[in-house]
Amino acid sequence: MFKNCDSLIISIGSAVFLLLISPLVCEAELTVLPIESQNEGFFIGEDMPRWDNPNCGFQKGHPSLHKKHTPKLCKIEGCNNKYLAKGLCRKHYDKQWEEKNKKRRTKSKKLYRQEHREEALEYHKQYRIDNKERRAEYNKQHRLDNKEHYTKYKKQWLIDNKKYCRKYFKQYYLDNKKHITNYQQENKKHISERMKKYLKTPAGKIIKKTCDHRRRDLLKDLKTAIIQQVYEDNIKKYGVLTCYLCFKPITDNDDSLEHSIPVTREGSSKYENLGVAHKRCNSQKHTMTKEEWFVKQGVLGI
Repeated sequence: MFKNCDSLIISIGSAVFLLLISPLVCEAELTVLPIESQNEGFFIGEDMPRWDNPNCGFQKGHPSLHKKHTPKLCKIEGCNNKYLAKGLCRKHYDKQWEEKNKKRRTKSKKLYRQEHREEALEYHKQYRIDNKERRAEYNKQHRLDNKEHYTKYKKQWLIDNKKYCRKYFKQYYLDNKKHITNYQQENKKHISERMKKYLKTPAGKIIKKTCDHRRRDLLKDLKTAIIQQVYEDNIKKYGVLTCYLCFKPITDNDDSLEHSIPVTREGSSKYENLGVAHKRCNSQKHTMTKEEWFVKQGVLGI
C-alpha cells in the first residue's frame, strides 16, 4: 500500500516540476555559433577537396578516392580506351582472344560454310553488290601500299604455273577473239605507244634480243640469192611486185618475205616455201599455212 503511494507522489512531483521549468527554457536566449566557426578547418564551395585539385593534398590513385574518379585505361601504349578485362580494352581483348582461338574458329567456320553453303554464297554476292565501290577503293589502296609484295608474288606464281598460264591464255584468246581484235583496232595508237615504251625498258630490250636470236636460228639456211630470186620471179609473174596472199600491188616499201608453211610449224627456208607479201597480211596470217589462209578468206582452189 505504501509503495503504490510513493510512486504516485513521485510522478505527480515530476509533472509539476516540468510545468514550472518549461516557460523559463522558452524565454532563455539561445546562443548560436556563426557558420564560419562551425565549419572551421573545412573548404567550402569551389575549395572543396577534389582529386584533380592540386591544393587538396590528394593525388590520382589515392586509396581514399572512389573508383569513379580514377577510370582505368588499356595497358597498351597509345590506346586511351576504357579498361574491360585483363588490363585491355574491348578492341585489344578481342584480338588477343582471336589469336588464341584461331584454329578452333577456322574449324567452326568451315563446318558452318559446309552446312549453310547456299546461304553463305547468297550473302557474299549481295555484300559484293552493296559494297562494290568501297571494295574497289580498298583494293586499290592495298595494292599501292603493298606494291613490292604483289610484284614478287605475281612473278613467283607465273614461274610455278607456267604450263597452266599458256593453256589458259590460248583458250582465252580463242574464246574472246572478236573482242580482242575490236579492242586492238579501236586502240591501235595507244597499243603502239605502249609497246614502244615497253621495248625501251630493260625487260623489253631483253625480250627483243631473244626474239631476234630465235629468228636468226630459224632462218639460218636462208641466203640472199634465194631471196633475190623470189622477188624477181614475183615481178615476172605479176608484172609489178604484188602480195601473193591478197593479190594487191605492194607500195611504199611495205613488202616482207613470207613462209607459206611457217617455220614454227617445221617449214623450211627453201625457194618453194617462200613468197612476197604485205606486212599486214604477213602478221594476220601469223602461224597459218597458205591453204588455211585462203580458206579463211573464202578463196578456194589456189
